[in-house]
Amino acid sequence: MKIRALFTIIISVAVLLSAALFSSFVFFGFREEYYKLVDREILDVGEGIFKNCRNDGSGQVFYDAGAAEYPLDRYWIRLSDQQNRVVYRSPISTLTDLSIKPDSPAYFAEGKLSPDAVWIDPVDEDDRSELTADKIRFRVVTINRSVSGADLLLVIAKPIPVIAGELTELLYEIAAWTVVCVLLVIAISYVLAGRMLKPLQTINQLTREIRESSLHRRIPERKNRDELSTLTQSLNSMFDRLQHSFQRQKEFVGNASHELKSPLTILRLRLEDLLSAPLSDEVRKEIEALLETTQRIQRLVLDLLDLSRMEQQDTVRREPFDLTVLIKDVLDDYDDIISARTIAVTIPAETFMVSADREKIRRMFINLIDNAVKYNRPRHGSITVNAERQDERLSITVINTGKTIPEELIPLIFDQFVRAEKSRSQEYGGTGLGLTIVRKIAELHGGSVHARSDSAGTAITVILPLV
Repeated sequence: MKIRALFTIIISVAVLLSAALFSSFVFFGFREEYYKLVDREILDVGEGIFKNCRNDGSGQVFYDAGAAEYPLDRYWIRLSDQQNRVVYRSPISTLTDLSIKPDSPAYFAEGKLSPDAVWIDPVDEDDRSELTADKIRFRVVTINRSVSGADLLLVIAKPIPVIAGELTELLYEIAAWTVVCVLLVIAISYVLAGRMLKPLQTINQLTREIRESSLHRRIPERKNRDELSTLTQSLNSMFDRLQHSFQRQKEFVGNASHELKSPLTILRLRLEDLLSAPLSDEVRKEIEALLETTQRIQRLVLDLLDLSRMEQQDTVRREPFDLTVLIKDVLDDYDDIISARTIAVTIPAETFMVSADREKIRRMFINLIDNAVKYNRPRHGSITVNAERQDERLSITVINTGKTIPEELIPLIFDQFVRAEKSRSQEYGGTGLGLTIVRKIAELHGGSVHARSDSAGTAITVILPLV
């Protein structure tokens, strides 16, 4: 999972939990405060009822409803004495019964009652049409009190059908707004995470683009002195060390190749001189083997020296020339071996003018033609050179008929010292650097190279800019 998505999920979950907890606190706190207000109202009504209770002189208590300070018809009221004799009942209490819990000071109960029989505050009159159920919810308060020597039980209940519905609506609204807020937070978090991680994406992209050939590039440092700025400085410092190490390695290879060039030339000439002298067959055979090994080492040293020069001095001296003529000249150098092995050669007849470094391009095609010849069929093979203009680029493909290169090796054949078959390099004297040099020359010209190999043959395609 990407950091951006993970960041968004974490923030969204945190906001959802926070919003749910806060909404729950607000909702339940509001509900409890409302019920406390209802309980205080009911207790005030109860105190007024007890205040108007009188003893008739015979030991019985009666209630003077005419002296009530509150409209008692709005409440469910039942006042009874210790013999369970009803002292007073409100009109609503005659329409429905409620469960009485003498030991519970405040609780909820439901009564089977038509909504039309319930008094509703004029402010909430519009909500009466929504009361379709015949069960009305009541908030019930029980009060035990001794009046004039008589123990009385007062049960007062206030119908709350509207507030029950309003609390339910409030709960739905809170849930809906919570969902909306969470969705909004998800969108904002996703955008903010993208902006916060954009510098990391830039660093990641530049890091992928920095290769051995572009180690001089650096990640732009941020103005803010934050963790990303520290990361940028650390990466740039690492690239400095890598560039220095690669440069010293290239210099070492170049210097070593240059130092080995002269001794190997001298050794090869001395061995050739020895072969010109009268020798026994056994000695001559040993010297020829040594000479062949020396020549192979010399070719390797020359390839390493050329590659090192191109890496250290990556300048291109461009000049216009006909690429078709250059390919013909290279093929002419291989005319003897091509004829001896009866290899059919096909080259483009069209003229293709390019602006490039003639010597480097010549070296590139020498390597391509050399591979096409060496790794072709022993006899009656073919070499085909195709060229095609593609917008402002020129695609040149060299195809030879030979053994198929395994598919897993195709991406690796342009790396140093990678060979499709080690046995073939021993047989033909390959150094494993030919295609590496081809790729390096193509990249120096702003081009690219790729390969394919199937039953039709092995094809190396070089793409060069025309300008």
